[in-house]
Amino acid sequence: QSIQHWEHFVAVMLADMHRASRKGFAINFMLENSNSSYNNSCDALYKARPDKWIRHCEREFGSSVTLVEGYGQPEFTLLVQRQAANC
Repeated sequence: QSIQHWEHFVAVMLADMHRASRKGFAINFMLENSNSSYNNSCDALYKARPDKWIRHCEREFGSSVTLVEGYGQPEFTLLVQRQAANC
């Protein structure tokens, strides 16, 4: 699929996950431009850089986002937390 198709799909899935969550959600991505031989053999899979999706979640959902990376795999995880409601 084209990168535009993948990014639209990811944006829709993030919106669905946000809508379905009370406190937040986590999402894992394969890391773009990794030198790993595993990633090189999986060129048909969607890969991303974290900044794009961090900004998307902050802007679209007003969420706080924590990036988890460097755990030995050519991937990263975003922990997306809803902002606490003012009571």
